Amino acid sequence: MVAPGSLVVQWQEELWEKFRLRFEIFSRSWLENSLENPFRKHPYWLARLDQLARFPEVAERALEVDWDLVVVDEAHKMSATYYGLEVKATRRYRLGQQLSERAKHLLLLTATPHRGREEDFRLFLALLDPDRFAGRPGREAPPRYPRGLAQAAEGRPGAL
Repeated sequence: MVAPGSLVVQWQEELWEKFRLRFEIFSRSWLENSLENPFRKHPYWLARLDQLARFPEVAERALEVDWDLVVVDEAHKMSATYYGLEVKATRRYRLGQQLSERAKHLLLLTATPHRGREEDFRLFLALLDPDRFAGRPGREAPPRYPRGLAQAAEGRPGAL
């Protein structure tokens, strides 16, 4: 579980209270006091988003593990935007890309609506499915269907 620092204790309490799952809160002392990768010691972790994003030595340890599920709270903070033809990605966004590659499943939680910028929203969705949402959205014509398929696509009876 990855969340802003102010929410990790709340998540720990809620996960214990509701599901009886004991999540360890990652801190630098785990890293300093462990001879091996601390992320391999326990099955359930809570990590602070900015601690992973800002400190490569911490993120590297977390990314050494093949995670079944990574849940990111306040995921809208993993943002990227287009400036001309170039994508400007935040450290949090790059962390999201790395977690997406290492986790079998990625769940992004946010209650913050996007700002209406389709290009930036597609970049955010690319964290979940890079193949589907890669690249800048084009202003191309609607897809062309072979004859008969177009009628089926429009819901006309008798097509195909």
